[in-house]
Amino acid sequence: IRRDLLDKCDLHTILRLPTGIFYAAGVKTNVLFFTRGKKETGNTKRVWFYDMRTNAPSYGKRTPFTREAFADFVKAYTGGISLDQVKDAYEGDINEEKRKAIQDPRWQIFTREQVAAKNDSLDIGLIEDESISKNADLGDPIDIAKAAAQELNAIKKELDQIMALLK
Repeated sequence: IRRDLLDKCDLHTILRLPTGIFYAAGVKTNVLFFTRGKKETGNTKRVWFYDMRTNAPSYGKRTPFTREAFADFVKAYTGGISLDQVKDAYEGDINEEKRKAIQDPRWQIFTREQVAAKNDSLDIGLIEDESISKNADLGDPIDIAKAAAQELNAIKKELDQIMALLK
């Protein structure tokens, strides 16, 4: 299906929405922007990816997912048109060279060949998760588990002492 979509349509942009913004937690959602192809195959030449998923706040009741969350995506997608101006813009205003000039680590472009090299997987374009790189030097997992077990044993002893005092 992905290969067919990439061949028959011009899949030009993929917006990766934050995980869990819909009812079920953990649901990963992508918005695909494409136009009808002018020929039977070979319509997608490159795909722009915008990653709102990695290093993003957890949206929910306390942090609602509002229109303002899309401001940086709109700027990248349109090549610099702001969120306030976008309603007055039309597709002809979107300039490919201005899109390329946008400096945003969430905004990346991949050629059709790069996508094909990944077996036409569209699961590319994610930026590095800071929490992973910050935690890369945590140490050996067995040492971490032993330290956690020691801490739990110490907590249990304290709880036993409290319960003895309460009797």
